[in-house]
Amino acid sequence: VTCTSGVVTGLWLDEYSLIGTIPPEISRLVQLNFISFRRNCLYGTIPSEMGQLSTLTYLRLQENALSGTVPDSIFGLSALEILYLQYQYNNDWACTRSSGEVVNIYFSEGDATNGMNLGLIGKILDDNLANLTSLRDIRVGYNQFSGTISPKISHLENLGILRAENNKIRGSIPDEITMLENISEIWLQDNYITGEIPQNVGAMKNLENLKISGHRGLVGTLPPSLFELSNLEFLYLNGNSLIGSVSENIGQLTKLM
Repeated sequence: VTCTSGVVTGLWLDEYSLIGTIPPEISRLVQLNFISFRRNCLYGTIPSEMGQLSTLTYLRLQENALSGTVPDSIFGLSALEILYLQYQYNNDWACTRSSGEVVNIYFSEGDATNGMNLGLIGKILDDNLANLTSLRDIRVGYNQFSGTISPKISHLENLGILRAENNKIRGSIPDEITMLENISEIWLQDNYITGEIPQNVGAMKNLENLKISGHRGLVGTLPPSLFELSNLEFLYLNGNSLIGSVSENIGQLTKLM
């Protein structure tokens, strides 16, 4: 717990074997700048009251057993820079109560009789995301998120990392994503992406890591501008329905591993 002048400004409680739900009363800590509850055994939903934390810049809830949708109020946190919600689904992590009872979050609420935990659902990359104008890093992989990628993603001028792998996101990759000049990582593998790779993909000059594998509905040829990504280190395109040959210009990608 971090305090400034006697006021709580941060909660770093990673791997504390916390078991239970996130209380809505957390919103009473009105000057919170960061929350990190990584790798605990938290289940239930994200309380909508967290959207009242107007000074929040870091929200890290990854590797728990949260379910339900992300409240609309979260998308009103204009100061938010980091949003980590990944690995709520199929996450085999256990915590031990003081009684010695072991809670395994592979199961819903840690109870095998409730069935398997299915993670977070609903739309995550739709128009609402564009309201998080300070966002630099979003990681929401390994959930059950659906919906499409909004063209308004281009409004996130500070975005450097976008990871949304292993979800149920559908539709095409919008051309507007290529307007993200600061983006260095895009992970969209193993969703239900269709259409073609944006022709102007080469405009993302800082892109180092592009993973869009595992989409049978991704078709067409490799855009010539792809080979202008001089900073590209990782390129995953396997498991798609792309056609054509690989350009001899691939030799220009000297950092590719």
